[in-house]
Amino acid sequence: MLNTAGKIFERIIHQRIDAVVDPLLADNQYGFRKGRSTLDAISLVVNTAKEAIAGTRWKGGAKKYCLVAALDIRNAFNSANWDCIMQALDEKNVPAYLRRLVVSYFTDRVLKYDTKNGPKEYDVTGGVPQGSVLSPLLWNIMYDGLLRLNLPRCVKLVAYADDVAAVIVAKHLDEIQHLFDITFKQINQWMDSVNLQLAKQKTEAVLITSRKKLKQLR
Repeated sequence: MLNTAGKIFERIIHQRIDAVVDPLLADNQYGFRKGRSTLDAISLVVNTAKEAIAGTRWKGGAKKYCLVAALDIRNAFNSANWDCIMQALDEKNVPAYLRRLVVSYFTDRVLKYDTKNGPKEYDVTGGVPQGSVLSPLLWNIMYDGLLRLNLPRCVKLVAYADDVAAVIVAKHLDEIQHLFDITFKQINQWMDSVNLQLAKQKTEAVLITSRKKLKQLR
């Protein structure tokens, strides 16, 4: 737990880093940012789906399918890699003195806890501290790389903090499947690069369409 002076100092660091990086973060990140909310993220997904299924015809018309896949990051905030955070801060041109403060912020962290055999402790070497005002911002900065993947134009990634949905729009089901495979592969590769993992068994997808009958997706 931080004392009052520590919390004030942390807020100052947050304000200065945020002033530099917030204009640079992807528009589709809605978590922990002023003027953005879960409702904004949901509205983007819903409006994309509505636009996809709008129209009067399938063959030769404008109707499309929309797949929304919700992805879950395993133990997300506790798994944030410090080196990857520092690299992201450097890439966003955060001033060196602020980066040094973040290094100090991570240094010599120890978790203390009680057991039936008495107090225990171990060195913390990763993750962003829960309850810290600075932690969500550092997460967003690192996670920005995911939202900037070079995906096909008809694929959107929409995030609220660590929660991310892949929204895919296409005319044909086979194309939806192909785009999902491409997207999932690139997301997995990025996750590996920052030492994060998808909880694949928790991935959920819903296909939005106005068609009455569908063939099975793999």
